[in-house]
Amino acid sequence: MKRRIIFLLLLVTAILVVYLQPVFFARQAPAYDSQTNKDISQTSLKYKPIKVSGYADLIGKSSSELRNLLGKPLVSYDSGFGYRVNTYQTDNENSYIAANIRNGKVAAVKIAGNDDKHTAPFKAGMTMNDLTKVTMLYPNFSLDYNGEKIQFELMEEDMNYRPLVAFTNDTFAILFFNQKKSQLMGITYLDKQMLLELAPYTSIEGQLPKVTKAQLTNWDEVNRLKEASAFELLNVLRKLEERDVYKTNFTLQGRADDINAEFLKEPKRFLNEERFKQLERMNDVSNPQPFLIVSDEFDQMLKKMKMPAMSGFYYRPMIDTMFQILSFYSDPYLHTRFLNEGQQKVGVGIDEDNMVILLEDTEETKDSE
Repeated sequence: MKRRIIFLLLLVTAILVVYLQPVFFARQAPAYDSQTNKDISQTSLKYKPIKVSGYADLIGKSSSELRNLLGKPLVSYDSGFGYRVNTYQTDNENSYIAANIRNGKVAAVKIAGNDDKHTAPFKAGMTMNDLTKVTMLYPNFSLDYNGEKIQFELMEEDMNYRPLVAFTNDTFAILFFNQKKSQLMGITYLDKQMLLELAPYTSIEGQLPKVTKAQLTNWDEVNRLKEASAFELLNVLRKLEERDVYKTNFTLQGRADDINAEFLKEPKRFLNEERFKQLERMNDVSNPQPFLIVSDEFDQMLKKMKMPAMSGFYYRPMIDTMFQILSFYSDPYLHTRFLNEGQQKVGVGIDEDNMVILLEDTEETKDSE
């Protein structure tokens, strides 16, 4: 109960700060030049970067430069994976922005929704056809990292919904297109290390950098902050798709946390032998493949836990909350779970690198908001 009260207090505080912050911290952001690349010839094995613009120009620079642009962070916390996460005030309720700060420098800037001033030549709502007028899209990338060649490739689904664009300052942007209308809904600008650590694409050569989980003394507090930020981001994405915003309550939020806790306590109880071995192998590699429990397997897990039936899924490894949720929305298998047009509740449970998302119609839980 204490954890659930902390989550709701954090959520209420975050919402109040978002709406009151412009009153006390008014600012004027400088304009960035945009650049459009009109080359739309066929893709090739050797990618060609486009001219730096917008947030890409801030990657690798001091976090103070990002603060000058966006103002003081609303929330800042240690991610537990080698960088801090800052979230910032946005100009409208249909956008969300956060940054990853490593050793005082900007490692990633993540945007959902409308922020066209600093994302040109990319624009929220643009289609894949629009994107091909800006740059060619490449399926293969070969990078030098710490003296080692690392090569990865984008599958057809990646090319259609999560293409990668390189800039001339050796930084990158992953563009997230939603499944229903194939429109741009989010962008993650990031440096080479962050790209390789998040590893969203299929690696075919070289050793990816190891992602180390910190021994934080306040993991519980960090988990609650991530849950609150996930709730806010999910509602921004709901608005972008013209859906009713999610609500939450003690009951559903508590169930999401309880599912995480019970599964992690004894995962073998809920998985068949092959799946359990797959989960165990994740502990033996530096960058494990994603592990997803969904549909019938998730339903059976809830039954064994004596939980009521509900829609949802379990995911690991959850290294970056915002990046992962944008990835869910660009996944044809998972995106449909967020498309219900009626009023729903959502519960997000995060335990270090483990995430549970529950979705339920509003009339199915009888708890106060």
